[in-house]
Amino acid sequence: MAAQLDGEATFVTGVARGQGRTHAVRLAAPEDPDETRRLVEAQGRRALLSVGDVRYLEGMRKIVDDAVVELGPKNVRVNSIHPGGVATPMGGGDMVSTLEAVGESNPPLNLMGTTFLEQTWAEPEEISNVVAFLASDESTFITAEHISIDGGSQYF
Repeated sequence: MAAQLDGEATFVTGVARGQGRTHAVRLAAPEDPDETRRLVEAQGRRALLSVGDVRYLEGMRKIVDDAVVELGPKNVRVNSIHPGGVATPMGGGDMVSTLEAVGESNPPLNLMGTTFLEQTWAEPEEISNVVAFLASDESTFITAEHISIDGGSQYF
C-alpha cells in the first residue's frame, strides 16, 4: 500500500515503544522526526505525552464518538483501531513464545487468541498499515469507525 500522507496530520499515542513506535515510523518520512523536533523547539514548545485509561471498550468508543462530534465540523476524521494479538516483545520478553508456553500448561487459554485465519498474531507493521491508510487521503470519507484488526477473533 502506498498511502499518500503529504500535508496530513496524525495523532499517535504510545510512540515510545511497540505498536505506537511502529505506527509513528510508518507514518513518518525519514527526515520528519528531526525536522519536526526543530520546528517545535523553534516555537518554544515541547512535545507532550498524554496517558489515558481506556480499560473498557465502551469507554474508548465514547471518547472517539465525542471527538467525532466535536471535530467532525472542523473536517477532522476520528477513528479507532482495536488490534488483537500483536507479536511484539512486550514486557521485555518474546510475547508469542511466552503465551505458547502458558497455553501448553493451561490449554483453555489457547482459545483466547483463536482467529479464523491460520495466522494467530499480527505483526506491528500490519496494524501500522491500517493506521497509515486511515491517515491518508485514501480514506477521506471514513470517520467515526471502530476498526478491529484481530483476524476475526472477536467473533470466534
